[in-house]
Amino acid sequence: MRTDITRPTQEALRRPFLVLAVGFLNKSFSHPVINAFLFSPEWKDFIQEYQPATMYKGVKAIYALIIVVSTTLIFAAWKRRFGYFIVTMILAYFAVEMVRLVTPCGIIILCIFVSLASEFDLQKYIADSGKFVRSITGFAVLLLALTSFYSSVMNPRFFMKENKTSALIRPEVIVHYMKDNQLSGRIFNEFGIGGYLIHALSPDSKVYIDGRTNMLYPIDHYRRFLEARNSPIEFREEIERYDINLALLETDQRAYSVMFESGLMGLDYVDYGFSFFTRDNPGLPFTGRLLGNPVCWREEHNSNLQAEYGYALLNLPANSSALPNLGMMLSYFLATDREGFLRDFDSSPSPTELQLRFAGYQSLSLGLYEESVNFFEAIEVWDQREFLAVALAYSRLGLWEKAEETIDHLTMVLWPHVTAQDMLLLYRILETIRREQGLQRVEGSYLDELRGQLEDSGRSTAELDLDPSLLCTEPPISDPVAS
Repeated sequence: MRTDITRPTQEALRRPFLVLAVGFLNKSFSHPVINAFLFSPEWKDFIQEYQPATMYKGVKAIYALIIVVSTTLIFAAWKRRFGYFIVTMILAYFAVEMVRLVTPCGIIILCIFVSLASEFDLQKYIADSGKFVRSITGFAVLLLALTSFYSSVMNPRFFMKENKTSALIRPEVIVHYMKDNQLSGRIFNEFGIGGYLIHALSPDSKVYIDGRTNMLYPIDHYRRFLEARNSPIEFREEIERYDINLALLETDQRAYSVMFESGLMGLDYVDYGFSFFTRDNPGLPFTGRLLGNPVCWREEHNSNLQAEYGYALLNLPANSSALPNLGMMLSYFLATDREGFLRDFDSSPSPTELQLRFAGYQSLSLGLYEESVNFFEAIEVWDQREFLAVALAYSRLGLWEKAEETIDHLTMVLWPHVTAQDMLLLYRILETIRREQGLQRVEGSYLDELRGQLEDSGRSTAELDLDPSLLCTEPPISDPVAS
């Protein structure tokens, strides 16, 4: 005997089915719930918003979500809306598992809550309740109203305050510069500013990446972004693959080094926190070259650097991070006593990290090894070349234990980009230490393997001169200022 599904049961199943079906209404007909099951856990290692919502236990909205979810589940069970109950449980699970889903899941759960709450005759229930229940209900409504009023006042105040400093956290000045000079195209950009650039520059320009990860950009693309951001070889491949003609990156040593060593783009403009690079006619190519690798600087370009400083004073914003860096470097090149300049700069109250790197490399080139170590030690994070520079300085000072300790730390960090020249200098330092006092921290087998790799690549391991010029890695011939 067949039992027909009752109308209430049909209704209970139909509504949550419609709620879930709405998820397919997009261009690719992919459902976010299905995508959540196919989600790569590797994203959690890269992007904070893919981590569990429990990490935001200090955010009040999380507790509000817990209250709404708990109340919705109680209402769904009370009214025997088992479809709603299941959907709410699924959405709550994904909201807890991933910060990114808190808002969309919370909105859907809130809609379910409102639908269920509308089935209760709350006015009659409150009227029939005792004085205590009515008091509690009134207090809850008043608290909710005050909370909403507080949020309505404080949120605009927060955004007004943020707007005062937005030019420091977003490249607004560079965007205006691009518009004024009709510069557009395909941009290799920082992950965090992709959405802003789309808003400010489309449709004339296209970005390499933005916040639509796991939707428009698969994890392989994000991996390539990280690799290209740190390796000139990977950067070059991505630039050529997508025919990218512009780059907009946060101002840091790695960005300048990648641009210099890739040889594809030159520095064009710098605001407070971002640097803008172009393939054609960059405005500050020699400045970018100097910041990319100070060891590779050629004295014959000092006049070009002086001309670019004048250009920068006229065209860059007053708070551009390039002005103090460029001014300090130009002062050094124009100084009659460069050693004295560096010794005086060693006591400078608030140097930038780019200035410290420049001073460290120049001190090393002049044989001021103690000063070089002091400059590099003032830098918070080193890349592999800083480790090599400090180890070289310690070696020249005869501090073999310090030199080997520095190399030991180097072997424990990830090298974003390795050149044969870096490996050659590493070998020379280690072999010199081995001959002078023997290796204490680094295994001899590591040195033997390093020697074998260099000889296989045609590099001679007979010469052991610790020349600071080995820290210079010349860019490819397509460098915008190579000559």
